[in-house]
Amino acid sequence: MAPLTGFLQWSTTTAALLLLFAVSTRASEIGVPHDTVIDLTDETFDSHMNDPANGLWFLKFYAPWCGHCKQLAPKLDQAAPFLAGKMAI
Repeated sequence: MAPLTGFLQWSTTTAALLLLFAVSTRASEIGVPHDTVIDLTDETFDSHMNDPANGLWFLKFYAPWCGHCKQLAPKLDQAAPFLAGKMAI
């Protein structure tokens, strides 16, 4: 659980600057707690935000050219399995 503690401490500092979004490596399902980072689109945003299985979200708007986004993406990928059922990323 130590990696999660470090992530949460680090993300608390950056959360004021970032509202989430990162690239997903697999498709997501509505009604199932997410254990990976979810790539939201205009078409999927509303359905995911209204999904009762994933009521709390950490959102970051990702820019593929942004150095900070590139550094944060692997940390979000690491945290997602630990947060499954508690918070979706």
